[in-house]
Amino acid sequence: MLDRVAGNPKISLEPKDVPAVRDVVAETVRDELAALEQHATNSTGYQSRVAQGSLASVMGAGTLIVQLD
Repeated sequence: MLDRVAGNPKISLEPKDVPAVRDVVAETVRDELAALEQHATNSTGYQSRVAQGSLASVMGAGTLIVQLD
């Protein structure tokens, strides 16, 4: 993506500059995505679905154990 940006004549970033900014851009994107992921997984709706899925798994395993006996 940075190579395409560097090739765009409307942007002052030169192709030789790409290696210098690649790590900074990648770190910024990682940080922003981590913040979005944390926000998305911190909602009560998500936590509720995780709890429901865990409960369903335990109940399903218990049912299989009872059927085996």
